[in-house]
Amino acid sequence: MIVAAHQTMLAPPALPYDAEVEYLESTGTQYVDTGFIPTAQTSFEIEATVVSAPTQFSPFAYSGAAYNSMDSFGACRNNNSQRCLGYRGSYVNFAFGDGITNIGSVLNLQFLTTASTVKLTNKTSGKTASVSVSSSFTAGSRSLYILSGNAGTADLAHPSAMKLYFCKIYDGGTLVRDYQPVRVGSGAGAVGELFDRVSGTLFGNAGTGAFGIGPDK
Repeated sequence: MIVAAHQTMLAPPALPYDAEVEYLESTGTQYVDTGFIPTAQTSFEIEATVVSAPTQFSPFAYSGAAYNSMDSFGACRNNNSQRCLGYRGSYVNFAFGDGITNIGSVLNLQFLTTASTVKLTNKTSGKTASVSVSSSFTAGSRSLYILSGNAGTADLAHPSAMKLYFCKIYDGGTLVRDYQPVRVGSGAGAVGELFDRVSGTLFGNAGTGAFGIGPDK
């Protein structure tokens, strides 16, 4: 008779957070530094809701010295025209989607995720706008910020007032950041952070104050 060897089941490693949450909310002083510098092959997808418009521009994700500098990369909402503005090197500065970025709507922005196409979907109204982009952009010089701009231009350097549901960053088709909002701790001591499923690490608020925390998933 052959006796099967006893196998010990190992518990999965503990996660560094207490719960996934629906969103993190910035009041205009909170943002996340991804630590990732965009390349010519970088793209991202982000889903957010504009809560208020404290400044003219509300970045979804941005890095670069100025609006039209060679290292500019990312997108924001122009709060005056309610349009999405995109930047990718000094030769691209595009705007599209009149009235599509309404305050309170859930917005899904796919920034160059399919070839050279930028697509913005207002998931609340069902409206979609897109634009094809080409430029001589080769690489950034600053790490990409989420809900703010790592920028020399004051408007884009101001953090947004948004709810962030998720953000995914790709480089050359490889997923390099996969951010999920999470709650660390509980009760009055709870802190909102982004958990990167790729590296298994937490990214905290790089600004001041604290993120608002949505309900647990």
